[in-house]
Amino acid sequence: MSKENSLYIASVDIGTTKVALTVAKPLEDKLEIIGFAMTAHKGFHQGQIVDPQEIILALSKVKRDVEATTGLLLNECWITVADSTITTVASKSSLAIKKTVRASDVEGILLATQEAAQLRSDREILHVVPQYFKWNNQKAIKAPIGEKTNFLEVQVLVVTGSRRNNQTARECLKGVGLDCKGIVATSVAVAEAHIDDVDKAEGIVVVDLGGHQTDLVCFVEGKMVHMCTLPLGGVNFTQDLAIGLKTPQALAEDIKKTHGAALVEMVSADETLSIDRVRGEGQDIIPVRFVSEILEARSEETLGLLLKTINDAGFLQSIKRGIVLTGGASQLP
Repeated sequence: MSKENSLYIASVDIGTTKVALTVAKPLEDKLEIIGFAMTAHKGFHQGQIVDPQEIILALSKVKRDVEATTGLLLNECWITVADSTITTVASKSSLAIKKTVRASDVEGILLATQEAAQLRSDREILHVVPQYFKWNNQKAIKAPIGEKTNFLEVQVLVVTGSRRNNQTARECLKGVGLDCKGIVATSVAVAEAHIDDVDKAEGIVVVDLGGHQTDLVCFVEGKMVHMCTLPLGGVNFTQDLAIGLKTPQALAEDIKKTHGAALVEMVSADETLSIDRVRGEGQDIIPVRFVSEILEARSEETLGLLLKTINDAGFLQSIKRGIVLTGGASQLP
């Protein structure tokens, strides 16, 4: 952002099927969205950027559209990048304290946990999330700055992503004249946009159902305790329809959006749909309920997998607030 536009925040989301650019103006304790643009792309495959030029073209379009509507000249932004390799690792560290815990002590011990994690060279740290600090036989989520102790211990959750994928994303930004202010894991950004401290304290899961992947993040007792990415999304619903209806995938996507429902009971038994056969071999008249039968089966499988993932991570019984579903694939009625 240029100097005169420094009061605004720009953020780019490079998803598996689209690129979105948002510009917001901070107003006390909230943000006012003043510009937004989104466009599709085909630069991803299996959760990684494989065609940077395709991403650059999409970025150029949304940047041009937002600058035209806001009158701003954008030159920097935050970024979230779809990454199927997002992982978390627990790490612990301790530090001898001379007398009183200072901010520099907390900074030092958190840095030590990153080094203790011993990550591979192809991984990049995105977030370091304290699970608890321990001193004088006390435990707390927040750093005990100002407390008197001789010893400080911390347990953290280190969130990592693909160094190569993130670097490619930065280069794509440079290709349209944007500097990267920082990278935020998509699931972290989505969670911050949808839940509050009460949700986090009571236990909640945020699930972002994207085009090709699903991001999941769990919060228990006020802190993020688990994060993962599953290689499934809206495209799987579309592929099931294309196979079941024996129709091109582009048409299956349109049918999903215009006639689809996740429950058969939501659809009238008398409603029918005329669809073109593959290779132009005439048309078929099918019950719309058949569309929902296919989508309901995929919905049950997807949600069942999410439930199993939360349970396997050991947090199912701690989720008192429920699950938040968001993302494009969650729009299915």
